[in-house]
Amino acid sequence: DGPKLHLDSEAFAFSKIRVVLGSSAGEWDYVTLEDPDGERGAWEWAKECEVLQFRVGRAGRYKLRYLIDGGYITVGTVVETLDIDVRSPVRSFVVDRHVDADAQINVRWELEFVPPGCMFVFRRDRIRLAERAVSTRTGTATIPAPRAAGEFSFTLQGTNSRDSQMAEEPVTITCSRPFSVQLRHVGAPDDAPQNAMIAAPGAELEVVWGGELI
Repeated sequence: DGPKLHLDSEAFAFSKIRVVLGSSAGEWDYVTLEDPDGERGAWEWAKECEVLQFRVGRAGRYKLRYLIDGGYITVGTVVETLDIDVRSPVRSFVVDRHVDADAQINVRWELEFVPPGCMFVFRRDRIRLAERAVSTRTGTATIPAPRAAGEFSFTLQGTNSRDSQMAEEPVTITCSRPFSVQLRHVGAPDDAPQNAMIAAPGAELEVVWGGELI
């Protein structure tokens, strides 16, 4: 009969792969897809189909299996397997590594394929601070640095989930000037003391700050 399974294009992470069936399928033939951990994630009946589509996740080696004489309560017999090397679509992901607070952080990327739902996320530990959708194979963007010194990171993701991370770059933010914080009672005279304040409950306060806020 010849090979029953082959791909019609290269496979990239967080995309759909097209599996071409090379021969006529029997009534109870089906195809399964196993992820890099050996877990079966999806299956499709092969009858009356020339092409099957499967969604893959992270990069790694997947395995297609073609089975005959299956059924809803029977497993069937494996007659062919095909290993698929799913590659990361990321060619480069570059961010400014050292940035002053309040400056702009430059982000640049180059992809071979743009996964649906692709985005980059700016975060501190597990807290998301900003995110941008990525819809082009190459591009640039800027994100304002927060007014806080510390270690941050950018992750390039195939979907909204951090489990779909394809690349990560650290960012160190520093503050070159000290902080000042002033509280002023709205409506108070300009020469009113600024270092201490008594205000009635519900009164409106104005907060002005500069420098590093931690």
